[in-house]
Amino acid sequence: MRGIDTRCLRRVNFFFFTQRTAYEIYQCDWSSDVCSSDLHLQGHLQLMGDPFDFDAKPDAYAVMGNPIAHSKSPQIHAAFARQTGQRIEYTAIQVDPGGFEQAVGNFFANGGKGLNVTVPFKQEAWRLVHEHGPEAERAGAVNTLLQDSPGHLIGRNTDGIGLVRDILQNHRGGIDDQRILLLGAGRPAPAVLQPLPA
Repeated sequence: MRGIDTRCLRRVNFFFFTQRTAYEIYQCDWSSDVCSSDLHLQGHLQLMGDPFDFDAKPDAYAVMGNPIAHSKSPQIHAAFARQTGQRIEYTAIQVDPGGFEQAVGNFFANGGKGLNVTVPFKQEAWRLVHEHGPEAERAGAVNTLLQDSPGHLIGRNTDGIGLVRDILQNHRGGIDDQRILLLGAGRPAPAVLQPLPA
């Protein structure tokens, strides 16, 4: 490769896609640990839109919880990014009890773009944000955090819409005129029930 320092190419993966919004990436966290898609990517992955853009950092996203080692969110979001042309780094962060607020603050202070939140922090996330989406307000729990201006956090809950989209789009199932049994009555339950037809 004459004229190119091949040392710069180590551990870099190049992918080329069409562009979509970043919101489409992090709105689907409900299926983080049950998705059956092709998830051959391990850990976090940096996706580059320009193969010679070595200076700019990828957008940082993460999922926070405890425990978190079992989460497939990094692999799933890397797959979403591949499909939608996003250049991201998505990591799983284990947060100690009592450390959630500080962890969130540190993440956004260091340039983080968005967070997914899983057990046991969804209620604490709800209390932490300054603005709730209507579905999060009704559920009393937040699983998606973004910062639209310094110090101002917006909380959304994608548990319900994620479930519905997974059933309808990924599994080609139906929910109209169906009897539905929901096992469990934890905090995700109200969010999951909201988008289901009455």
